[in-house]
Amino acid sequence: MKEDDSGNAQCDPANKINLDLAADLWGISSDALNERLTTASMEVMKKTIIKKVAPAKYNDNRDAISKALFENSFLFVVERINGELFHLGSGDVKKIMFIGVLDIFGFENFITNSIEQFCINFTNEKIQGFFNYNIIASEQEEYIKESVLWKPMKVPDNSDFVEMIEHKKNGMFALLDSACKAPKPAPENFVKEFFKKQGKMKQYLEKAKGPKKVKGQKRKSTDCVAARLRLPRHTGDR
Repeated sequence: MKEDDSGNAQCDPANKINLDLAADLWGISSDALNERLTTASMEVMKKTIIKKVAPAKYNDNRDAISKALFENSFLFVVERINGELFHLGSGDVKKIMFIGVLDIFGFENFITNSIEQFCINFTNEKIQGFFNYNIIASEQEEYIKESVLWKPMKVPDNSDFVEMIEHKKNGMFALLDSACKAPKPAPENFVKEFFKKQGKMKQYLEKAKGPKKVKGQKRKSTDCVAARLRLPRHTGDR
């Protein structure tokens, strides 16, 4: 990838063979792949605007394509295998097989957590909530109804945390998606809007201290105040 006369990213003619090879393997045209690598889209007044990107943004497009390729390849393989294993009809239910993956304790806490790691931890948190209700809370309700001798126990409830992250309008994912579609996306704007909508959830939020501002120097856009999330199960900052 190189810079054209207008300062935008363009495919380096010397390496176009790599672009053509990737496009051929995916069954798409080279022009379509080139456009996806060198442009970005944003929504303004419910209209989608496509613009050229600078060479520095090319890697973001490349990484987005790679992640989407991995996700869809994984889903295809799982669906294909399950399709072969699944048996229709009135046969023995024990012969109805499928492949499932359950990782309920797969939390990881790094010094810097990527959005992918956060999504993994959040998914596990939702599974934990499902487990708490269906295995503990619901059983306890049955014991009480049937007057079984039982010492009531407090069941952890993380539903408010889940709502804070995935609420369709004010959740973290919705606000992050909206911030990314803005004409000039900025981390500061996302953090400000997130704390405006979810600041009352103080038990899960902590404003991380940004770098000290030196007198006479302007703060860089990458020096914004960040948000740190604490998962309800006290597995550390996310």
